[in-house]
Amino acid sequence: MTTPLNLAEDPWLPVIGQSGACLVSIRSALTEAHTIREFDGLGPPESVAILRLLVAILVDTFRWEATEEWGEAWRRGQLDAARIVDYVERYSGRFDLFDADHPFYQVAALEPTSPTGVKPVALVMPEVASGNNTPLFSSLIDDRVPPLTPAMAAVRLITLQGFDTAAIKTGVKGDPATTAGKTTGNPTGPLGGLGVVMAMGRNLFETLMLNYPLGPVEPDDRPAWARADGPPWQRRPAVGLLDLLTWQSRRVRLIPNSDGQVDRVIVAAGDRLDHTPLFEPHTLWRQVKDGPVSHRPARHQAGRTPWRGLTSLLTLAPSAEGASTSNCLVQLGALEYDGYLDRDFPLDVLSVGMVYGNMSAVVEDVISERIPVPVVALVAEQGREARALLFGVVASADLVMNALNHLDGDLRRARGGDPIKWDGGQRPGEVFAAAMAGPIRRLLRAIQQGHATPDPVTEWELEARRIARGIAAPLWENAPEQAFLGVGEGSQKINQAKAAVFFMGALKKALVHAAEYDNHKETT
Repeated sequence: MTTPLNLAEDPWLPVIGQSGACLVSIRSALTEAHTIREFDGLGPPESVAILRLLVAILVDTFRWEATEEWGEAWRRGQLDAARIVDYVERYSGRFDLFDADHPFYQVAALEPTSPTGVKPVALVMPEVASGNNTPLFSSLIDDRVPPLTPAMAAVRLITLQGFDTAAIKTGVKGDPATTAGKTTGNPTGPLGGLGVVMAMGRNLFETLMLNYPLGPVEPDDRPAWARADGPPWQRRPAVGLLDLLTWQSRRVRLIPNSDGQVDRVIVAAGDRLDHTPLFEPHTLWRQVKDGPVSHRPARHQAGRTPWRGLTSLLTLAPSAEGASTSNCLVQLGALEYDGYLDRDFPLDVLSVGMVYGNMSAVVEDVISERIPVPVVALVAEQGREARALLFGVVASADLVMNALNHLDGDLRRARGGDPIKWDGGQRPGEVFAAAMAGPIRRLLRAIQQGHATPDPVTEWELEARRIARGIAAPLWENAPEQAFLGVGEGSQKINQAKAAVFFMGALKKALVHAAEYDNHKETT
């Protein structure tokens, strides 16, 4: 017996509201967004996928083109509940998770060409071993996964459409690409190829408003629930923003058991996005020299501490040198310039990226970090000074990382060994990068709030130097006797003492404000 669940009207979405944790419907999430602090217990990919779903509803409901329209709602501090209710009631039937004809984000008549095409529900849970997807620390295998409640199945379904793995999918009747019960060459979900960045406010209302892309809606552009679902399968460009935000990258059918819990699923190929359009609002961008498009999404780098991407996050105009920021963050800079956002607004930016392996058929890791970003740094002209300050901080941190790595390499050479290769293990520079996440976050928050010391860079550099010296000290203190004697002859000789001198010199060049602070103290 199927447990009914209408996502528009029934509670399913876990949030933290004024009275604590609870489940809410889409209607309540939007009409009461100003009272909801954040999602409760959802992972970064799940949060991103659901936020984009809610943004799509807002775009289709309000269709704001000008900053004045957006600003009126922003200053009111809550969404127009009557218009939300009208919209939800109009499409309510298309948000039924188990509707006989139009189940939400699914295809009702989906039927595999082989009985083996019906899979355990673990297929929509990338952290669980299923088929070729074998996470390193998974404690479950696919046929032992407890069934999902309809509410949690809805969360997984929405996330799957955005971040699903690539490669082989179940072949279904009617799909011309099906061969031997499967389809091959499927790309990841559209969000899997992005370096996702989303603005985060103090409550759900602010977060949704900060990620709302202003501009006209194409006449033929509609969200998934306002279109005919299912086949035919297509490779095509996105019609517009609504189509993109609700892209159906998979044809899915959730199959509940006799208790109304979802324990099986069919996941087949869906529409293939021809390319990521330039109106995609929530990704970093990289300029392309040759090709059919001028820019492509810039993905977050695996193994790279996300705060080191501040340069990309705050680069407003595309350039050939590196990545540039998202359309929505550029828009926030314009909104601040026009007076709609306060300069000390406590803006956070959530960076999310999926790391795939083995031809993108498995999930290896999720990159995620939430950091404060001063709004002024997003303003084209007025933010130049703030951007230059933060770019300098990142550059100094990179130099310190290099100094630590060179120190480690010199000490290894001094005892007759070879430095660690860049991909051969953890180097001390990476330890420093991880340790600096807290100081960088405090610096950003201080600049954001306007409470920074007269010389915030010097304060940051003094802390960076203390941390770097703390990482370096055991490297030379625990070096073997051979490192003290060293290897080589003449000017080519490297030993423990010379390695330390090189390091201290590199540290002084990297952290010039800290060195000037020392000189000032000595003279006073």
